[in-house]
Amino acid sequence: AGADALARAFDAARLGARGCERLGPAPAPLARLRGRYRYQLLVKGPAESVRCAARALAEAATALPEGVKGSMDALPLSML
Repeated sequence: AGADALARAFDAARLGARGCERLGPAPAPLARLRGRYRYQLLVKGPAESVRCAARALAEAATALPEGVKGSMDALPLSML
């Protein structure tokens, strides 16, 4: 689904070669909320590499299937 498509976009952009590490996709701690399933994809690495990853993932998110939404949090205070 959507999380897998974003993971494939991360891998296709070869962001691991820039020092980024992809964790996930994995079900969110509250995997189902208000009837919708949620997944998390965490990107770790140097700031500039993570910004490149964010741009690549934002571009890939425009091609998500209808009904699938994505959101980004640059400095998550909580992973819930």
